[in-house]
Amino acid sequence: MTPREVREIASDFYKEIGVPNNFDNVNELAGEDRFSGFRKRHRDITLRKPTGLSLAKVNAMNRAVVKRADRDVSRVYNCDESGLSMVPGTILVVGKTGRRVSYQIQSSERGVHLLGNRLLDKLKTGSSHGTFVTVTKSGYMDKETFLMWMKHFQKHQPALLVLDCHGSHCKFSKTLQYAVKHKIEMVCHPPHTAHWTQPLDRKIFKPLKSFYRENCRKFMRTHPERALTRDDFSAMFTPAYLQAAAMHNAIKEFRITGISPFDENVFLEESFAPCEVTSEPQTYEHIDKSGNTVAHEDMDDQDDPVDPRTS
Repeated sequence: MTPREVREIASDFYKEIGVPNNFDNVNELAGEDRFSGFRKRHRDITLRKPTGLSLAKVNAMNRAVVKRADRDVSRVYNCDESGLSMVPGTILVVGKTGRRVSYQIQSSERGVHLLGNRLLDKLKTGSSHGTFVTVTKSGYMDKETFLMWMKHFQKHQPALLVLDCHGSHCKFSKTLQYAVKHKIEMVCHPPHTAHWTQPLDRKIFKPLKSFYRENCRKFMRTHPERALTRDDFSAMFTPAYLQAAAMHNAIKEFRITGISPFDENVFLEESFAPCEVTSEPQTYEHIDKSGNTVAHEDMDDQDDPVDPRTS
């Protein structure tokens, strides 16, 4: 609810109870001073800028879907992809009063999408031991590259690997066969729920990017004569990764997503609140014994209808 909507409600309420007022009768708004007074009297109310949430995420983050996706194991891992730019952007700086313009040296005008067909040894420079480095033609994850990563990961078998439903992860038969052979159980969290159910999104990626950008800025301050290139990436990334992927963050990311220790009630009511306004029973159809199509509405506390032909 916006401040304007609160003022509209206040105006309607004053009219309903017949209290004289000097509100804006044209727009039917209470004054801004009324809203300020309301906030002072109710210290538990604050103004916040909401985070944008797509309708797909709103519909996907519901109790039934998330509860079905939970799993309890001891050897559990999480993987995901994210992007890092060689142009870290600007931040607030301390400057002299009256000076209107401050500059920060950057490698280029904007971030460049690095593509490549060859694996350059320089990309590995500065990387930590055990890091798997490769390139793709598009610059994005693809199914062949993910299979290569799975072969790198298989030393952790047996394991449960929590990941998203991207096609490069779970729609390549060779990857699925490899996972079965090497006792890697792949569990995809519900689509569009990563903002709550993906451990890396919840606790690692944000500090990782913050540390990485700061490393890039420090480099440019100490080396203003040259630009950052992809050959410098590992040197910027590795210390940031070691800071962000600390043990306390790893423990917390699995705890706050209810994966380890297992907790199906870990998500607060507010995480499901956007879904409530769009929730509608889902309709399923099956064929009864007489060959007629019968529709059922699926509720959270009911089982899905069973096709009598397969029961």
